[in-house]
Amino acid sequence: MLFCIVSSRLVASIYRAALQGKEDFLWLNAGTILFNTIKYPVCTYIMYKEPSLELYFQIHFAATVLELFIFRLRVANRLSLSFWLPGRFYIAELSENKKYILSVAFTALVSAATLHLDKLLFSNILLPEEYGYYTMCITISSAMITLGFPIGAVLIPRLTKLYASNQQEQFLSLYHKSAMFVSAVLLPVGVLVALFSKQVLLLFTSDPVAAEWGKPSSLYIF
Repeated sequence: MLFCIVSSRLVASIYRAALQGKEDFLWLNAGTILFNTIKYPVCTYIMYKEPSLELYFQIHFAATVLELFIFRLRVANRLSLSFWLPGRFYIAELSENKKYILSVAFTALVSAATLHLDKLLFSNILLPEEYGYYTMCITISSAMITLGFPIGAVLIPRLTKLYASNQQEQFLSLYHKSAMFVSAVLLPVGVLVALFSKQVLLLFTSDPVAAEWGKPSSLYIF
């Protein structure tokens, strides 16, 4: 069942990317909120009432399959295709953009390796309790990047469309404006957490020991 859940989510992510490309953000956000609510808060409440791992995966699987069909229906509607028309995979489309695909794959691989390398190293050095505090500090520090994800999800399709249509001036203008906006949003939060990381951790955890572990997180952010 776990394999079916992962497979369904993989296909749904392709439909989600298609909706992002069509800039159907209002519908996409509403659908994401709905299905995430079913998968997590609703499943957690059901588990609280009737603890059963099998029931949890059954509900999760049902929500994932429903999400897959709803997203496919929306993509078919936006692209004026039949819902039952099987999709076709054109390898020629990939070969035309081979350099771009390889560069994105390499960047993703390097980013994933550098992002998790420190966790792999420290998991063998620190005690379990110390590693828990370390992970908590890293999670708070990484939240700075997470704040920029919604902005990027909206901008990337628009920037891609402008670049593909050779509208260089509009592309550069939107890129610079979005970069300044992201900086205006993230820099104040990042500086606040970097300079007052101990106080932030103490506020969220009420644990003086965890707050002491927050001191190195300022160096991590910078």
